[in-house]
Amino acid sequence: MLDPLVADTGLPWVEQDGVLVSVAVWIDGDNGILSPVPLSWGEFGQTLRAVHEHPAPTAARPVRVGIRRWSLPMSLLIADVDARLAQTSRSADHDHSADVADLWQEHRPRLTSLARVERRLKRSRTSVPRVPVHGDPHLGNVVVDGSRRPWLIDFDEATVAPREVDLVLIELGVIFSAPITDEQRAEFHDGYGPVDLDRDRILRFGCVRAIEDATATIQGLIDAAPDDRPDLHLLLAGQFAPDGLVSITERRLDESAPLVQSPSHTAPIHSTDLGGMNR
Repeated sequence: MLDPLVADTGLPWVEQDGVLVSVAVWIDGDNGILSPVPLSWGEFGQTLRAVHEHPAPTAARPVRVGIRRWSLPMSLLIADVDARLAQTSRSADHDHSADVADLWQEHRPRLTSLARVERRLKRSRTSVPRVPVHGDPHLGNVVVDGSRRPWLIDFDEATVAPREVDLVLIELGVIFSAPITDEQRAEFHDGYGPVDLDRDRILRFGCVRAIEDATATIQGLIDAAPDDRPDLHLLLAGQFAPDGLVSITERRLDESAPLVQSPSHTAPIHSTDLGGMNR
C-alpha cells in the first residue's frame, strides 16, 4: 500500500467539483489478472492482514457497514430488474429488450434461490469484530511489481466491517477468468496468519456479492449501446459460468447444505479448516 501524497492543505486529498481526489506514487506493474509476473500470494495475505490490523478511523463515517454496496436488499435488487425489463419491453429497441428479458428469465431462478439462502443466513448471524477493510480486494485491484510484490489500489469501497467482506473474495473468488487455486489460497493464508472465519458469513456474503454483480450487469445490459453489448454479454456469461461467483457460491452451499439448512449454526472455523470451501 502507498500513502497518498499530501496536498497544500495538509490533507491527503483535495476536493474537486464535489469529488475527493487523492494522488499516490506510480507503481510500475500490471494488475494481478494480466501481470506476466506471478503474484506472491503470501505477501498478498500479509498486505491484507496489515489493512485489517490497522486502527479503525474514528472521524470518518463508513461508506457501508457490511457486504452490501447498495441499500436495497437482495429481493428488491431482483425486483428492480423485473420492473426495468417490464418498462423496456415497450421500448423502440424491442429485439434487444426481448433478448435481455430471455437472459434474465434464464438466470433469475438461481439468483432468487441465493436471495432466500441469504435471508436465512442473515437471521442467524452473530456479532463479530469490525475492522478496516479494502472492500473489493480482487486481483484487478492489485498491482504486481517486478519483484512479485502486491500493491493494493482502488480503496474507494474501503470501510469498517467484518473481515469476511474482504476474505470472501479469497475463499470463493470473483474473477471468473482467473479462479483462485487451492495452492494460491493456502499461500495467502500462510501470509495472512491464523484467523477465525465465520462459515455462514462467508456463504452469505458470497450470495450478496453474486446477486449484486449479476443484477448490475443485467441493468447495464438493459441500457447498453450496441457497441457495448458484446462485452456485457461475456461478463454475464462469466458470472454464471462454472468459475463465476454464482456457481461457486451454489457449490459451497451444496457442500454445506446441512449447516446452511440449520439456522442455529454460526460456529466460526479456522481459515485452514475450510475443507470443501478451499477451492
